[in-house]
Amino acid sequence: MPDEIRRMQLLRILTEPKALELFREKGKGAYLAYASSLTEEQLPACRNALLMVSFGTSYADTREQTIGAVESAVKQAFPEMDVFRAFTSGMIIRKMQRQGTAVDTVREALEKLKQKGYTHVYIQPTHVIPGEEYDRLCADAASYAGAFAVFRIGRPLLTETEDYPALIRAMEQDSVIEKASTKAYLLMGHGTPHIINQAYPAFDYWLKRCGFDNVFVGTVEGYPTLDTPFGTAEGTAVSGSGAGAHDAGGRRPRPERHGRGRRRFVEVCIDQTRLYCHTANAGAGSISGGAGTLCGTCTAYAGIVTRGR
Repeated sequence: MPDEIRRMQLLRILTEPKALELFREKGKGAYLAYASSLTEEQLPACRNALLMVSFGTSYADTREQTIGAVESAVKQAFPEMDVFRAFTSGMIIRKMQRQGTAVDTVREALEKLKQKGYTHVYIQPTHVIPGEEYDRLCADAASYAGAFAVFRIGRPLLTETEDYPALIRAMEQDSVIEKASTKAYLLMGHGTPHIINQAYPAFDYWLKRCGFDNVFVGTVEGYPTLDTPFGTAEGTAVSGSGAGAHDAGGRRPRPERHGRGRRRFVEVCIDQTRLYCHTANAGAGSISGGAGTLCGTCTAYAGIVTRGR
């Protein structure tokens, strides 16, 4: 066991209630004698835990296809670690509880790991940007900083400047986006009042710098607004009927509103005259047809009415 970790393990043992009570009742001598008597075998064995933290979703199928898929990949990449899950969205956690499915908050998950005796705990968020959810994660985790011999928190996907071109390269390699004169992609983010909302226009900038003039970024509740990319996309060559970013009636598409008035959709791709929705939120209700596959939140674009979230 490395000396640094051994010292941290000893410190934990010597600050436990039993050790502090010994110091109060029998004094410094007895306390130091107890410390000297501790052997390597008495130190807790190293136990590694990786806590995957996501915003969350209440749709079971979507949850396993997205968050679950990431967690499965992490388990394969780090077989020496036990992988656990926590969500940061209180709304999602409460909704899942009403559905009969329990999921831990960050604090609950860390307390369980502490009680189970894990010594090395690593937190990795699946958040895209370091915004309000990530700030809350870090604040909740701060009180457990001394509870483990090793305690680390990873960063969201887009944190450093070099993360932007790296993500674009990965998306191109996986054929998520491609450079084309007859195809345009609209990548939708949620948007936030947090200062990190600047990540969205920054990502759009990096897309153009990397040569993706046909890929645009918009947000539902931030900037760029939905009008921003559509206004730019109108100048993009789109083959077929030339409808481009407008529907068959010549109107500019608008997202359908659901639930509490929030507009929900993740990504829309205008491929020639057809409109495709690429969204992880298929549980919101989806249909298939000649216009492609659209989730319930994107059906307004095709003039189709279906159930929403």
